[in-house]
This record gives sequence, C-alpha cells and structure tokens, in this order.
Amino acid sequence: MSTNAFAQLHHQTFGAGGGSSSNGIIFSVGQASVVGNYFAQGYSINQGFVQPIEGSYLFESPKDSFDVRVYPNPFVESFTASFEKEFSSITIIIQNTLGQTIYQKGYANSNEIVVELPDLSSQTYLVTIIADDQTFKAKLIQR
Repeated sequence: MSTNAFAQLHHQTFGAGGGSSSNGIIFSVGQASVVGNYFAQGYSINQGFVQPIEGSYLFESPKDSFDVRVYPNPFVESFTASFEKEFSSITIIIQNTLGQTIYQKGYANSNEIVVELPDLSSQTYLVTIIADDQTFKAKLIQR
C-alpha cells in the first residue's frame, strides 16, 4: 500500500533540471523520471518535457527603416515625431494593443509633426510612421 501511495505522489511531483552538451543547453520542467535524451551522429531525440534551445536570432533593422525621434514617451495629450530630413509624404498610424487603428493621418513636406491625441485612454500603443516608402515602428505610451 505504501508503494502505491509513493507512486501516486511521484506522478504528481514536478521537478526541474538542466544541463549542457556539445549539442547545446537543455532544461527540463516536469517529472524527471519520464525525461530521456539520446544523442547520436549530431542528432538528438528528446523524450518527456525537455526541449533543446536551438536556432539563431538575427536582429537587424529592416532595409526600408529610418530614424525618427518620437517624444515625449510616455505622452499626455500630444507627441512629436522629428525626422532627420524633410519628407514629401508622411503617414502616421496608431494602433491599440488589439491591432485596431485608432488614428491615421497623412502629412506632406515636413521634418517634424506634432500629433494631438487628447482623448486616448492610458495604455501602450503601436505607432507606425511611413515617410516616402520608409517605415518606422515604435511603442508609444499614453499616461
């Protein structure tokens, strides 16, 4: 009877463990007794809750991006977008966290734009600025 109680407790217990090998770093969350690894000829087979950390990440600006200074951030009722040069066609799009567009307006021949948004609720927004086919995206916080 005590073995049965131990087995029941064993299946409800969580553990954590980790390690490294020539193939990378592994970390397990779950029942250690059901986790197994097999490495052969550069391949790994993982059983249980172990998932290897694989892949590489490259962070680089999109080729069509450009520098914009958006300030103040956080803002209260308005913010300014300042560009390194004058652009002939500028579109500013502001979306909420649900992806809904709450503001979109076009501007022409400017290197600085003040956007008035007095009726926005306090939250984080995504601002997209498209100037002469170049795109800039940033988070914008309204207090």
